[in-house]
Amino acid sequence: MEKVEAPKVVVDTDIIIDYLRKRQPGAELLKRAYLKYHLHVTSITVYELLYGVQKSGKANLINRLLTYVTVLPFDEAAANKAAALHYSLTSKGLDIGVKDALIAGICEAHKLPLLTRNVRHFNRISNLKLLPLENV
Repeated sequence: MEKVEAPKVVVDTDIIIDYLRKRQPGAELLKRAYLKYHLHVTSITVYELLYGVQKSGKANLINRLLTYVTVLPFDEAAANKAAALHYSLTSKGLDIGVKDALIAGICEAHKLPLLTRNVRHFNRISNLKLLPLENV
């Protein structure tokens, strides 16, 4: 019998922050996603999370959480995707910020959907597949 692999999804920083702060709907979304998908985060999300806990000294909490996900690096392929999409958006006056552009570039390079509550930013990227929250 062949093993069926769970579908893969990239979880955005906002969902993880909600989970860590026990804030809804993100906290529940992450729990449900963990049961249904193989979870990935980007190295940009790791940076954002570790930066956010510098004051509180809770890096061990982030590092423990990271043992349950696959971290996708920001590599050359992601850099190419991110640069192209960020330029395209900013030239239309639709800047989403560097970190979100980098996250989108990583998702596009790996051809993986993104689970985020920040639909307003990420909907602007035509090639990026977003996982609808109701599918989790």
